[in-house]
Amino acid sequence: MTKLLYLEDQNLYTSSASIVNILETDKGLALILDQTIFYVQGGGQPGDKGLIKDGNNLFRLINTTRDENGTVLHLGIFEGQNFKIGDEVSLEIDIESRKLNSRIHSAGHLIDLAIKNLKLDWIPGKGFHYPEGSYVEYKVQNDIQFDFENLKNLIQAEYNSLVSQNLQVKITLDATKSVKDLPLGEISFDGQSPCPCGGTHVSSTSELNGFEITKIKLKSGIVKVSYRLNIIE
Repeated sequence: MTKLLYLEDQNLYTSSASIVNILETDKGLALILDQTIFYVQGGGQPGDKGLIKDGNNLFRLINTTRDENGTVLHLGIFEGQNFKIGDEVSLEIDIESRKLNSRIHSAGHLIDLAIKNLKLDWIPGKGFHYPEGSYVEYKVQNDIQFDFENLKNLIQAEYNSLVSQNLQVKITLDATKSVKDLPLGEISFDGQSPCPCGGTHVSSTSELNGFEITKIKLKSGIVKVSYRLNIIE
């Protein structure tokens, strides 16, 4: 089983590993490593991209995911000679991509806190924290009528207020609990709105500006809040 180093330190952007296996999968060419700093796709967050290097030989990492057995797959292409099983390699995360994904994911959770502060009786559901088409969903009563334009403005204003408060994002792991053999993580904002989560996140809400709600709609008792986050230079 691949050791997930990012569970211990989300700011570890370079490291090393050993090649355990190299194989062709239905998802493409994959490296199996003994340990990894690359976030594994899941929880509504895309997997990390980056570089895996051995001297002048390079494997360009396109995505990090799992197969049906839970094996961590580093998917990509070789640029140069192939690695061999047992080779020691260096790992480099695409930092810009990781930071953007972390901001988008954290913003999704901050929407939850904004909605909670507004005392909306919405039950959190799934989230999609990708750069294209980000959204969070909530279960509500089918017969409730909403003024979506007013709600959009209220949630936006409360979100902006939370950003300005520079709340610290706290991530904890509970080794006594697990999901798919991984320690169960939890995110909260200065202890507020704790929520189970295994994704990567920012350290403070001050990093979550540039936020905009693009649409709110209700269908079959599910409210979908779509949003985007501008890239910070």
